[in-house]
Amino acid sequence: ASSYILFILFRHEKQMKGKRSSDRNQDKSAERQAAKTVVTLVVLYVFFFGIDNVVWFYQISKSNEINHFVTNLRLFVTFCFPSLFPFIIIFFNQKLRDKITCSVSK
Repeated sequence: ASSYILFILFRHEKQMKGKRSSDRNQDKSAERQAAKTVVTLVVLYVFFFGIDNVVWFYQISKSNEINHFVTNLRLFVTFCFPSLFPFIIIFFNQKLRDKITCSVSK
């Protein structure tokens, strides 16, 4: 699904390349920013999902022992992605950052 989203973004960027004003920086196009966000979110999801699976397989292999540290580690890793997700969206979205900065400074 994320590959399809990236494909759509890059195709849209090609279609819009000639239609945008020339003073706009093409390196920071909306499609490129969206693609960076999608790639970052997918990489983080796969990373945390992979760690969770490794810890889960370890926990299954040692099923005769209950290790609370391993259980807590799994819970921590499971909640890392949902906890980081909003901050990543804020980091990559300049308009959202500006609104948050403006509301904080009031």
